[in-house]
Amino acid sequence: MNFKRMPHQAIASTRLTTKNLQHQRFDHLNLQDLMLLQRKGMVNGLLSFQNVHLDCDGCALGKMHIEEFPLNVDRKKRDIMELVDIDISRPMQTRLLSGAYYFLLFTDDCTRLS
Repeated sequence: MNFKRMPHQAIASTRLTTKNLQHQRFDHLNLQDLMLLQRKGMVNGLLSFQNVHLDCDGCALGKMHIEEFPLNVDRKKRDIMELVDIDISRPMQTRLLSGAYYFLLFTDDCTRLS
């Protein structure tokens, strides 16, 4: 075998504290619930979570405010039955009283009546 000597390479990584690791392993459970698990002894080997602030990027991103979609100003200016939205259901396992497996829903865009 012919082995070539390669220069050393480094890979950057972040080291998680064991508390952050447990927070992630419990599917980002909040701190109060982790403390409840610890206090009631429901999990063996769970670390102490008293007076701890967990810095979790995933939780911070999940709590960020997202701008709402802008409302369509022209919607109210439309006349009745000028625009009708139609939706069809998926095939249902149970038949309707009429014997059908599907149904159509018609909604008037101006009045929002179905």
